[in-house]
Formats: sequence, structure tokens, C-alpha cells
Amino acid sequence: MNQAIAVFRTGESCLGNYLSFYLQSHAAKSWLRSQAKKTSGQLNLTLETCGALLLRLPPLPEQRQIADILATWDKALEKLYALIAAKERRKQALIQHLLTGKKRLKGFDLSDGRTKRDRFGVYPADWRRASLGDITHEVAARNAAGQKLPVLSCTKHRGLVLSEEYFGKRVYADDTSNYRVVTRGEFAYATNHIEEGSIGYQDICAAGLVSPIYTVFKSTGEIDDAYLFRVLKSPLLVHLYRVNTSSSVDRRGSLRYDEFARIHVWLPKKAEQRAIATVLDTCDDELQLLRAQRDAIDQQKRGLMQKLLTGAIRVKTRKS
Repeated sequence: MNQAIAVFRTGESCLGNYLSFYLQSHAAKSWLRSQAKKTSGQLNLTLETCGALLLRLPPLPEQRQIADILATWDKALEKLYALIAAKERRKQALIQHLLTGKKRLKGFDLSDGRTKRDRFGVYPADWRRASLGDITHEVAARNAAGQKLPVLSCTKHRGLVLSEEYFGKRVYADDTSNYRVVTRGEFAYATNHIEEGSIGYQDICAAGLVSPIYTVFKSTGEIDDAYLFRVLKSPLLVHLYRVNTSSSVDRRGSLRYDEFARIHVWLPKKAEQRAIATVLDTCDDELQLLRAQRDAIDQQKRGLMQKLLTGAIRVKTRKS
């Protein structure tokens, strides 16, 4: 057993499952955090410290009823977590199959089983291979006039976000005259951090600013932007960013636009691009709703836990 793990048992006046919920409460966690001592940069608690925690203990039948109520909420949350995980796996499978043509949407399979291939895989014969430089062009506009525009940052999972809102504080320079302007409908990535797939599509505001270390580009109109964004975030493209970054000429771990533009992608007709993007958008909408439902239930459970464990709400015990 890990020596950093302590094991203890409850006495006759306290049920283990009730104590488990009590230790999850805001009051208990706040007190334990305040008593923890920092050792080698980590917070640690001793058994003596844990033993000094004061508990609010109702009679055993009420403890049992409270634990049963909160366990019911936990089961609901577990089901939602499982459903979200299943939906996420389904989305990832659809991304893999739809963006490579292994699965075609109804009405779009025009290849009669014929295929084309490159060194990364096999694609339908009616798809065309194009470099990113063929379907996008770099945008080099700077904020020379010093406009007071929102500053954006690019994240791995959420794409472009409002910087101050995301970080909770200002993390950019006072002088933004050298920042790049990224208008609605343009893409941006941090030139030194794209290897993790940190690339975003600007649909937040009419115009925003990104750090000078960002690369900004726009599609030529030959490709649907929503579809292009999916392709740019796909596992294969993220792999290619890493490969091209590690072999970058300047050896500083960056991927400049001229190297980015040499990466190739496979494209169906624009109507199929739009249809694929719509399917994946629907998956995202479903996941967003489920996550919102999960967060709401979790918040309600925490509120109920606070009231039950402090006696603000008393429960009726089962009659024996």
C-alpha cells in the first residue's frame, strides 16, 4: 500500500458512507485544507489532523437516510458521466470515419467503391487531395492604429477564447500595436504551440487581437470553414503538426505558415463537407447539453449536501 495513504475506521456513532459524504462537503474540505502542511511543495495531512475534524452527527438512522439520498444523486451523475463518455467516443469515431471517407453520409457516396491513397491512408476516388496552401492564405494585418479590440488566446480544447475571461486576469501586454488582428471567419494558431492541436476559428467578435507569435490565415472559399476546422483539429493533422514542428528549419519548435501550407488534406465536394460538419456540430450540441445537465445536477447535489450535512434540512427516518 502507498505510504502516503492513511486508513481509518469510523466508530459506532458514525456511519462510513455518511462520513464519506461529510468529507466531500465544502466545510470539511476548507478546514482540512487550512490545516494541511506543505512538504516538498505538496500539501499533506496527518492522521492526528484528520482526527481533530469536528463532525455534525445526527442519529444513525438519519445518517443512513442522508447517505442514501446523496448516493442516489451520485448514481444519477455516474450515469450521465457514462453517457457523456459514450457520446464522446461516438463523436471521435465519426470524426475518424467521416473525415477520411471510410463512412459516407447518405446520398454522397459517388465513388462506386473506387479509392485513391497516399502514405497516410485510403480515400474515396471522388475526393481530391489539396495542400493547405491551396485552400488558405495567410493574413498579416497588425493593430498598428492601436485599436481597443478584445484580446484572444488559443486553447487546445476550446479553440479561440477571450483571454481575460479564460485566464481570469490580464496576461497580455499594455501595448498591443504589434498584435495581429484576427477578424470573424479567420483562423489562428500559436506558432510555437500548434503541436498539441491548439488552433482556433474566430467566431467570437467582429475583430480581435492575438499575440504577435500567432499565425493568422483565412480559407479561400473553396472549402467550408466548419469542415476545415474539423480537419485541422483531426488526429492526423495534429500528428502532422508534430512531425513538421520537430523537423522545422529554425529548430525552435515552431510551425510557420509556409511549412503549415505544405500539409495535404483530402476534400469531398463542398455539399458533403457541409453535411459532415453538421453531423459533428450535432454531436457537439448533444455533448454540450449533457455536460450542462451534469453540471446542474452536480451543483444541486452540492447544495442539498450542504443543507443535509448541516441540519438546515432534516430528513424523516424510515420506521423499523
